[in-house]
Amino acid sequence: MPANDLASSPAAAAPVDAAASSQARAPPPPPATTSAPPIAIARRANIHRVLPPYALKATVPASLINLHHCIIDLSASTTATLPFASLTIKGVTESLLICGSVDGAAHITGVERCVIVVSSRQVRMHESKDCSVYLRSSSRPIIEDCTSIKFAPLPAVYVSSSSFRQNVSSPTPTVQTVLLSH
Repeated sequence: MPANDLASSPAAAAPVDAAASSQARAPPPPPATTSAPPIAIARRANIHRVLPPYALKATVPASLINLHHCIIDLSASTTATLPFASLTIKGVTESLLICGSVDGAAHITGVERCVIVVSSRQVRMHESKDCSVYLRSSSRPIIEDCTSIKFAPLPAVYVSSSSFRQNVSSPTPTVQTVLLSH
């Protein structure tokens, strides 16, 4: 393009502020969030994990998926800070799961030969067998297609925690000890 054509173009007629031009084209900053990423432990064998008390900064979902012969303790973080929003346990075998407090539902599917300790508003258990569940809940557990599932009250060490007491709707909920064999 000849120099005189550039000078006569409309873009060249007005001086351009380079700083203002780059700010106008910059994408807006992402919105601030107060949520944290979910807690997930998956595809592990022969591990011992303890979630530290300071791990949760917000109420988030937690999931324990495809674990074998593990010890997982999530209770310290929910006792010291906030309960989990929900809990999913799926495909876990021969493990000890100390899940802490769950504000919503705990969904347990395909779990075998495990001990589960949890305080939750609701527990749904499907296709599981040979498990002991130490439970504090404001409703009865929903159990479908399970065999040899034993329920007992949550151990006293967890009942005394304020976060476990907040998790249930009545001040003194009852937990029935149930032995189911379908």
